[in-house]
Amino acid sequence: MDEASPRDGAAPEPVVIRFKNSEFKITAAKYKDPSKHPYILILDSLGSKHQTTFKLLREYINSEIESRSPPAAADSSDAAAEPAPERLRVTGRYAMVPLQTNMCDCGVFVLHYVEEFLRDPQTLLALAVNNVSLREWFAPGLMRQKRKGMLDLATDLARAYAEAKQCGENGGAAAGSTIGDLGTTPPLLAEPKQDGAMGTGDSDGSMATALGDAAAAGSAAVSADASAEKSARNGGPAPDDLRDATAAAAKIGAESDDFQ
Repeated sequence: MDEASPRDGAAPEPVVIRFKNSEFKITAAKYKDPSKHPYILILDSLGSKHQTTFKLLREYINSEIESRSPPAAADSSDAAAEPAPERLRVTGRYAMVPLQTNMCDCGVFVLHYVEEFLRDPQTLLALAVNNVSLREWFAPGLMRQKRKGMLDLATDLARAYAEAKQCGENGGAAAGSTIGDLGTTPPLLAEPKQDGAMGTGDSDGSMATALGDAAAAGSAAVSADASAEKSARNGGPAPDDLRDATAAAAKIGAESDDFQ
């Protein structure tokens, strides 16, 4: 972000904000510096209005200021007491962000907004505060690949959990070992490819079902672990639940390859 000093007798040069491969020029007289004023920024993939949210957040912020400030003077003659803190004026802004084209991608958009915003928060805040459109920030079609990454993550975690518990039952590690103890690190969500296209309703439904199955496999492993401990205390053989949970996780991993 460049803010050039005006030459003698010349009009102030515009403020230039560089973001990715684009440059945005804003007239110096109209430029709002987000570092000099507090803002509440809302990113909504449905484009809805949130006046009540703005109001509640402003009230909360000022309540925090009041609670953390010295008590106000009860009597004007009490020179030692601090004056009551002034209410902070907080401006609300709606960022013009990419919008979803269905009614089921809200959560995926929120996750992607957060990840992308944290890559360059100051620049994105400056653009949003100055009403620069961010509609081309990223392609909405990336959300299908985002869901694929979440499915892969859930599948890997379910498989790793089942394997860790089975290893503990077989004496390879302590029964209470965690994924971290065994050196298994959950993978990060991969960066979506820019040429991704939106999935069909059928594939989205199948993906959601597989994601639910992955979670169920993890739950089965937990239940199996409890059953194994109970069986061991009673002197009986270990149940087959852990092997079933591991097989279920492996099956889900194989099926997830269909979502390309």
